[in-house]
Amino acid sequence: MRRLCIALMASGWLLTWSATASAQFTKNWPADEPKPWEDPQIVSINRLPAHATMYPFPDLQGALTGGKAESPWISSLNGTWRFHLAKNLAEAPDGFYRDEASLQGWSEIKVPSNWELHGFGIPIYTNSKYPFSPVRPPLAPEPDNPIGSYVRTFTVPAEWQGRQVTLHFGGVTSSFFVWVNGRRVGYSEDMALPAEFDITPFIRVGENRLAVQVMRWPDASYLEDQDHWRLSGIHRDVYLVARPRVQLYDFFARPSLDDAFVNGTLDIRPEIQNYSGEPIDNWRVEAQLYDAGLKPVLDTPASIDVRRIVRQSYPIHGTVPFVLMTLQVPNVRKWSNEDPYLYRLVLTLKNASGATVEAVATNVGFREVKVADGQLWVNGRPVILRGVNRHDHDQYEGKAITVEVMKRDLEVMQKHNINAVRTAHYPNPPELYELCDRYGMYVMDEANLETHALGGWFSNQQEWAHAFQERGLRMVERDKNHPSVIIWSLGNESGTGPNHAAMAGWIRDFDPARPIHYAGAAGGRGDRVLDYEYADFVSRMYPSLEDTVRLATQEGETRPFVLIEYAHSMGNSTGNLQEYWDLVQRYPRLIGGFIWDWKDQGIVKKNADGEWFWAYGGDWGPPDVPSDANFMINGLVWPDVTPKPALSEVKKVYRYVFFEPEDLKDGRIKVRNDYSFTDLSAFRLEWEITADGVRVESGIVDDLRGAPGETVSVRLGYRLPDAAPGVEYFLNLSLKYREANRLLPAGHEAVSDQFALPLGREVAPTDPASLPRLTLRQRAGEATVRGQGFTVRFDLRAGTLASLRFGSTELIRKPLELNLWRAATDNDWGNSLPRRAAIWKDMGSRTKLTTAAVVRLSPQAVRVQFDRTIVDSKGAEAATYTTGYVVLGSGDIFVENEFRKSDDKLPELPRFGMNMELPRVFDQMTWFGRGPFENYWDRNTAAHVGRYAGSVAEQYVAYVRPQENGNKTDVRWVALTNNEGVGLLAVGMPHLSISAHHNIIEDFDHTQAGYVERHEAVNRHIDDIKPRDLVSLNLDYRQMGVGGNNSWGAQTIDKYRLLDQSYRYSFRLRPFRGTADTAAELARQKFLLPTDDNP
Repeated sequence: MRRLCIALMASGWLLTWSATASAQFTKNWPADEPKPWEDPQIVSINRLPAHATMYPFPDLQGALTGGKAESPWISSLNGTWRFHLAKNLAEAPDGFYRDEASLQGWSEIKVPSNWELHGFGIPIYTNSKYPFSPVRPPLAPEPDNPIGSYVRTFTVPAEWQGRQVTLHFGGVTSSFFVWVNGRRVGYSEDMALPAEFDITPFIRVGENRLAVQVMRWPDASYLEDQDHWRLSGIHRDVYLVARPRVQLYDFFARPSLDDAFVNGTLDIRPEIQNYSGEPIDNWRVEAQLYDAGLKPVLDTPASIDVRRIVRQSYPIHGTVPFVLMTLQVPNVRKWSNEDPYLYRLVLTLKNASGATVEAVATNVGFREVKVADGQLWVNGRPVILRGVNRHDHDQYEGKAITVEVMKRDLEVMQKHNINAVRTAHYPNPPELYELCDRYGMYVMDEANLETHALGGWFSNQQEWAHAFQERGLRMVERDKNHPSVIIWSLGNESGTGPNHAAMAGWIRDFDPARPIHYAGAAGGRGDRVLDYEYADFVSRMYPSLEDTVRLATQEGETRPFVLIEYAHSMGNSTGNLQEYWDLVQRYPRLIGGFIWDWKDQGIVKKNADGEWFWAYGGDWGPPDVPSDANFMINGLVWPDVTPKPALSEVKKVYRYVFFEPEDLKDGRIKVRNDYSFTDLSAFRLEWEITADGVRVESGIVDDLRGAPGETVSVRLGYRLPDAAPGVEYFLNLSLKYREANRLLPAGHEAVSDQFALPLGREVAPTDPASLPRLTLRQRAGEATVRGQGFTVRFDLRAGTLASLRFGSTELIRKPLELNLWRAATDNDWGNSLPRRAAIWKDMGSRTKLTTAAVVRLSPQAVRVQFDRTIVDSKGAEAATYTTGYVVLGSGDIFVENEFRKSDDKLPELPRFGMNMELPRVFDQMTWFGRGPFENYWDRNTAAHVGRYAGSVAEQYVAYVRPQENGNKTDVRWVALTNNEGVGLLAVGMPHLSISAHHNIIEDFDHTQAGYVERHEAVNRHIDDIKPRDLVSLNLDYRQMGVGGNNSWGAQTIDKYRLLDQSYRYSFRLRPFRGTADTAAELARQKFLLPTDDNP
């Protein structure tokens, strides 16, 4: 009955359309008939009603063990099709769908694919603005509105006679007509859900001709204004299904648990479609449930007479019960993301003689989802969403994504403690949900609905109500049997109104077992304080920390609060994530969130020299092509799914297990288990003690126990070593899986942590008087200090340390200079830091040396000091700074910098430090500090203090659009050496922030002339970064955090900004020859520095 009502809604249009002489995209459409591509009330013609994803088989065993590829009744139409692209309606080929139509001059194209990525048309990226003009809903734009025409043949075998044959399109962007053998079949809209057509009356045994015509920008495009690549064509699978004329058209298998969460019930509502018209007396549907080993759960299958299904009587008051079949499963094994146990349900349709007509199957996960007491509950346990927003994207094929890419996405997510995916902002391919069911990933399934550019206008227009409903109900119908889907979402950034409320009403009545989300239902406007009642969550995008607290504690609000988009990870970003999760831990109603977003949407392209790079918006077509540049390059992984450094921070912050020191002297720690269903016995705990980054003791706790929610005390069993002078000791912890788990291999590290041990012993300082003597020579503009095996030369006119020779080896290519700038990150550009802090960028022309002083402090020590003034663009003093050097007879050079702003209205500093260049041969880097990956002041909780080593080239982090990269924080010392072990050691006093590259800062600063003034971006890419013949070394007090609350105005939070009026820091340089151990020994040295008053 439900499907009959849907069909009747369009019946009048079906009759009109069937009489149309030429039903295709054409400028000559009859004036008295509505154009389906410009009528929001026409979303399909002859399209079959939506149903759950399933693949029919001729027998039970096939359905039990097989999938789409194994079904003998499914024939793929993927492959090579003939293709023609027209610029608009006027140029579209007329009558191409006819059997006799010539395809001379047509090209070939792969299906599935996006035609723009195969040489046809222009890939367009826009964030919120429509990528076409004029914008006049529901009218399709003219004259630039490409039309793609497809043709292929297929063969119908003789054994298909007497069957009902369905043509399935998994996804087409955007609307399309279909013909078979020159006859009109149907029309469909919605790029992200299947469209199926009954083509039985149109086919013949032998060769058949299939024609499809796709419009890039129909009226449906007004509802598909998502922030992603605007790509076109048949981008998901196409196949034929040949089924019996009486068939199991659909079924809803709804699992539930008893109050004790011990026993399971599976309520089943099958739906029969009889295309034959023949009587079906004594036909039956049988249901059997199988465990993960494919053993039957029930002693005998459940069974129902088909007549009870097809002859249900709908009363005038109330409605029919949902349940037609019920399976009881005692002591059921439950499904969750941590233990995704799947049963297999097989439904078998049998005729009156008991012969199997058809069998279909689905995986079943027994779980209960509910919202109560301000939290999200799964199987009676509160669940925190450690989530990401995910677009379908492949670096080569765009939206035509393979199962292998989807599985790789999920594998990398699980390795980094991500447990939830929001299908932003459209239903994903059905294979993704199957993978999430199998491997354990919570899914927020989101309708293909966004009207960003025009806000909530559509949700308040009656003529768009049907289109809204179709996008919601068809998603729910397709995905209703997936246990991974725990939340339905009504779309994204489309305002709110009665059309959204109607969507929610239909979904809640049809599927009361899942809660409903919609961020557009936000209150806070007019007289509405709380969010709209049809949504089960309070949901916000990119709230500040302060607003997050306010919403998590809002008076009168009892619903859970989810950060549906937060931590905008554009470029070098994802700062202060820990601060948000401190709030998740503190406020029970804050149930986590979904980071924006998972993957950089870069597409592989080659430049004129044949070098590949990842392209983004504006990299194709003429300058007037709409573009929002690299605003979709905001993933935690690169386009090839390689993790970015920020993903390590996400893994640490998204952890499930927390460690806390209890008595580190006695080797005792507390371990808190925040898993919902996993005992700590699934892991082993490895520990080690390091001395200045070198392991000195280690062990394993093999008997770890701790129930979910429990905190246990664990004795590690170590003995603290005797402290050596100047050595730092750390306890490193690593929790690893004992066995393979879901997509995680045995031994995978779930979480790591580090604690400084209560050990310390001061180094006896060296008296300078015991050091070798120095010679000092001064002449016009220079001061040269010589010691045993080294020479230091200062340029007194420039005020720099100009040369440092160790034996015959020169270590300095360009002198040490004050540096207050960093190559702007995407977040910096978004909050106008390059404009706001421009005064600190190019100081050379605005800096005046006021004093250069050379003083012999003792026979073994020389001090050189330079005082400077920085002026602003009007010549007024902006700041002063002093750099002092003390050279000792040991070869050590102490460097002290002091900086003071002259005006308290001046902007913050992007960084405070010094930069120098070394010859390129010093390309081996070792450091004792946080690592091994890039880390920043506001993104370093995952980076443990240790001794790390690598080439300078390996420190470069190739963000899709070049920017600041490669920083390391809390660095005690860093050494750059050549192949002979000769190099330069820099020692923090106490710590430094450092980076080293084969490029200068300007190489990463994606600017053009006038950028700061006009704030106009220029596209730059990884292939623009060419290594130079140098090593650029930054030795900083600190640089500001990278931020990430959003990328269009939010500044780095104050605690990670350099806001003070003055700063001062010191470090020590030392030329040396040796190994990393040599560098560590030298770094531990202390000296009593002589002064003017106490030589």
